[in-house]
Amino acid sequence: MNQGKVCQDRQWKLVIHSTAAIVLIGLAGFTAFPQSEGPPTERPNSSRSRNEGGTKKAPNEAEQSSSSSAVQNESDGISDEANAEPENETPSMTRGNPWYVAPTAAERRSRYVQSAFGPVAITRYATVAGVLTARNAPQEWGGTWEGFGRRFVSNAAEGIIKQSVRFGLDEALDTDSTFYLSRNRRPIARARNAVFSSVTSRDRNGRRVFGLPKIAGHLTANIASAELWYPQRYTYRHGLKGAAISLAVDMGVNLFREFFWKR
Repeated sequence: MNQGKVCQDRQWKLVIHSTAAIVLIGLAGFTAFPQSEGPPTERPNSSRSRNEGGTKKAPNEAEQSSSSSAVQNESDGISDEANAEPENETPSMTRGNPWYVAPTAAERRSRYVQSAFGPVAITRYATVAGVLTARNAPQEWGGTWEGFGRRFVSNAAEGIIKQSVRFGLDEALDTDSTFYLSRNRRPIARARNAVFSSVTSRDRNGRRVFGLPKIAGHLTANIASAELWYPQRYTYRHGLKGAAISLAVDMGVNLFREFFWKR
């Protein structure tokens, strides 16, 4: 009996340590990643424009002079415009990822609805409920259709809580927890993006920040289910374990999207 208790305590310590490790991975993710992950943007080359302009043949010397002058003025104007810093932006605002476009309020609401109530979400709830019913976990709910229904409702409630917490914190902190494919197509860069994206978010300029909305969503959903409607033997520690598993599943899904689905 004592050995079983010691083994269980070790398991819970492992869960807590795993959760702490995931949080540390999130902290390392937004500090270790370069602030600009996309390919460098190309700026117009004024000297190239001058050279291209100089190769044009004019019928006389006067037209050639005016043509080269116009090309030079136009290229200088483009170069000055590209190098000029916007008047209403601070230097910190211009150091984000050039490829990133922050979603609008309507896009954020649509993503929230789809992630919590959309067809993909419903399919996910049913799939997880089927797996748990086949395993008869928890045993108190049985392996019948009634047990499947209880597990489906439980998974749906967890998913809605998780997405609601994530959406609310994203709106409050002005962050974006959407997964984006890596702009660097090297395998190591894609794998790194998939892993760190599960515990990081992006600010309005596309830079990585600590993914508090994601982690809080997992923790809240799993602890709430363990404390509120799971059988009495379940406690918050089961919720911590479930949150760690959910974060690991997110990493696996991100890897699948990076290398196979590519969406």
